[in-house]
Amino acid sequence: MMGDRYIEVPGRRFFVREWGPDGGIPVLALHGWRDNCASFDFLAPRLVAGNPALRVVAPDLAGHGKTDFRSPDAAYNIWSDVAELIALVDALEWPRFHLVGHSRGAAIATLIAASHRDRVITLSLLDNFLPLPEDPASAAVQLAKSVVDKCRLLAKTPRYYDDFREAVQARLSGPLALPEDAALALAEQGVASDREGYYWRLDARLLGASEFKLSRDHIAGIVAGLKCPVEILLGRESTLGHHDYVRRLAAGYGHIRVSVLPGGHHLHMDHGLVHVTDAILATLAQDQSRSAGILR
Repeated sequence: MMGDRYIEVPGRRFFVREWGPDGGIPVLALHGWRDNCASFDFLAPRLVAGNPALRVVAPDLAGHGKTDFRSPDAAYNIWSDVAELIALVDALEWPRFHLVGHSRGAAIATLIAASHRDRVITLSLLDNFLPLPEDPASAAVQLAKSVVDKCRLLAKTPRYYDDFREAVQARLSGPLALPEDAALALAEQGVASDREGYYWRLDARLLGASEFKLSRDHIAGIVAGLKCPVEILLGRESTLGHHDYVRRLAAGYGHIRVSVLPGGHHLHMDHGLVHVTDAILATLAQDQSRSAGILR
């Protein structure tokens, strides 16, 4: 069963989509950049079919879909999502939970798991781990670029399309192109319209540079902070070209497993779906007995 609702947390109203029974084993699913909760419309029902005890909750992250945008003085650094999402799971009354993240959502999920290790049971990451490191010597240039981008993007108006179908077509090409059914699912959740036409609900500031980038030492410290079982599932046909980088980060950690599966960057929405489902169910089952203890 799927359901939608809004959940209020301090400073934010989240739109969330839910699958599975009330009080089920909690799984928080975080979508990628420019996507929305419909990113899990294909995977979540399969997870619940494979384990009917699961309760999967996928929010539209801040600035995406039907969730509130951040205030004009705020930024969209990935670490800013951590406190918001901890507030969300607190509102859900989840003392502990499993995490699934795709792309940008995978990086956010990794930060949550490392910083709140007492609350995250397992971590399943789809075609991402952590961002590429940046030399701290470039910090001043990076900050300046983020300020310029922020000022420019605050004044940016949405790109309009003549009809809904044209908005869907915008996600069918480019380096992160989606299958048509996946693009349609995202559009049904993420496209709005007004007198000017159809547009994607997305805070334009998400297109700008981050205020700062993590250094190699930051990234090493975050990876070392991961204590739960971690499964990283990379798409064999992904265009991100980061397989070797992810393997290097995971090297030497017995609880971090890297697998390459059929599929592209959105391998949970394309022909990799069956393989992703099986892999995540296996990861969740690693701690099934402990998860059963937090059924509500």
